[in-house]
Amino acid sequence: MLKTIPKSLLTWNCDLKDNYYTVGNLEFSLFKKTGKIITPNFEYRIRYKGLLAPKFFLYNSDFRLGYAQQLNSLVRVFNLNYGQNKYQLKPASPLSKKFILQQKKRTIGEIYPKNLLARQAIIDLPTNLPLEFQGFVTWMVLWFWRQGERNLT
Repeated sequence: MLKTIPKSLLTWNCDLKDNYYTVGNLEFSLFKKTGKIITPNFEYRIRYKGLLAPKFFLYNSDFRLGYAQQLNSLVRVFNLNYGQNKYQLKPASPLSKKFILQQKKRTIGEIYPKNLLARQAIIDLPTNLPLEFQGFVTWMVLWFWRQGERNLT
């Protein structure tokens, strides 16, 4: 099981940890809907495109590994494609910060806040999913939380 540890109180950038070992970093651009996933071996970029049905693309160099498409900008549901696999990322309930990852309408994992006030997340996804995909799913959830926090201020 992975978890995120924020780098500071003023940023959403965080370390991705497996027990006590840092296995990667998640970074968010300050003003754009873009970011990075950094692992010991590679750096992955997340790019954004679209308005009514936004898409986030995951790249390794110039090679697109997958994408997440929001069904519409008013709903917190994403269809994800990674390699040959299709997933859906959505909240566990309408007002919940907990998100579930489904494949073929079956829940395979979840991401939820460690507590109500922290930006720390517990990532309970299958270990057979590649680290960069787990990072991408986690980045998407943190992006939703970040948007929610910005809408409150």
